Amino acid sequence: MRSLLRAITACCVVVMTLFVLQAGPIRAQAASPGITLTPSSGPAGATVTVAGTAFTASTTYYVCFGGTLSTTTPSTLTSDTSGNFSATIVVPITAPGTYPVTIQTANTSCGASSAVATANFTVTSPATNLLICGPVTAFTAATTSAAGSVTISGLTVPIAAGTTVSGTLTTGASACVQFTLTGGNATAVLAGANLASSTVACGVYAAGTTAGTITLGSFTINLGTGASTANLVAGTYYCATLDTTGAATGFLTNVPTAITAPPLDVPNPSMRMGRWALEY
Repeated sequence: MRSLLRAITACCVVVMTLFVLQAGPIRAQAASPGITLTPSSGPAGATVTVAGTAFTASTTYYVCFGGTLSTTTPSTLTSDTSGNFSATIVVPITAPGTYPVTIQTANTSCGASSAVATANFTVTSPATNLLICGPVTAFTAATTSAAGSVTISGLTVPIAAGTTVSGTLTTGASACVQFTLTGGNATAVLAGANLASSTVACGVYAAGTTAGTITLGSFTINLGTGASTANLVAGTYYCATLDTTGAATGFLTNVPTAITAPPLDVPNPSMRMGRWALEY
């Protein structure tokens, strides 16, 4: 009986050995490329670190945020010999929401065909005091010793001496500009692409210190004829639609991605909440 068991055991060992030899060595499955965003949420203007692993070694890649090519630091993003990389980008001025951050193999487009890896970033409500979108009609850059200013959508915002504008401000072009205000002067300025086809100013609302005014993000704005603040709640973030003089004509409860004014034959259209066609 024992000899029979030894024979069976030996036979099983031979069969298993032959199976292993035929199957060959077991290979670990290659990891898929992936990215990590730090942080994964924040306001427009935030700096985000994009860290990639398991990419093709010694290869140049590009970063797209929400379908638009981003500028990276370092300017050329190349994976190391292990297929890893790290770079930073700045979140563009955009409406709050969740946006894909993709790693691309080509810098000619941000389409899915050249995307290698994707992660999502959530843009939160602006942390800065004031956001203004519209045409830039005047801009004087601040120097280390002299203050500057920018006029956008009829509103002039002083810029403190020594403050550098991040992004591009061009007189005659439209833009969205975020301001951090200290004592009424901008101590941080971030300029980006225009979000709206109309003009808006956004910030936390408070009643004005004089009749016919309000403050948004601690910045004083005149009220246009017929504009009502009856439904506004102090301490809440609003966007005010503006006329050509920079006076508020109506109020929105979100930063819009587009605003389309109603037909001009509507009586006093800009003074009625709810008569604006919004896209978010």
